[in-house]
Amino acid sequence: MTISQDAAAPLIVIVGATGAQGSSVIKALEESDRPYRMRGFTRSTSKPEAVELVKRGVEMVDMDVNPTQENKQRVSQAFEGATYVFAVTVPAVTTNKEREVSEGQMFVDAAKAAKVELFVWSGLENFSEVSGGKYIHADHFDGYECLSALVYE
Repeated sequence: MTISQDAAAPLIVIVGATGAQGSSVIKALEESDRPYRMRGFTRSTSKPEAVELVKRGVEMVDMDVNPTQENKQRVSQAFEGATYVFAVTVPAVTTNKEREVSEGQMFVDAAKAAKVELFVWSGLENFSEVSGGKYIHADHFDGYECLSALVYE
């Protein structure tokens, strides 16, 4: 199935569309038997991966996901009209737990405000807990677990 431009097709917003997870979500949806409109977030719509997605029919949006007030408004606007959202934070950009949690909270809040039908969160378990306390400085993993708790609220 090709990516649809038909306004009747469900709109899916994919955070991190040019990354490993986001691009695999797009590929899987392209191969499904249903038409979907897709809107992808990327840090740069000029990079080759984003240009290729545009050629395939994905609406690409330059998005700084640092959770400033302006960016929160931009994320909310980009989520408007979405039926589904796939969200992930980017550890290469988000190097501390507090920032990662704030970024994820921004996605959760925008999805709730947009009344999306399904919010898919790519998260992890608390690494400290899973390892029985053996690995206690895994902020990225623990940040994901904290965010997962927010998603289920």
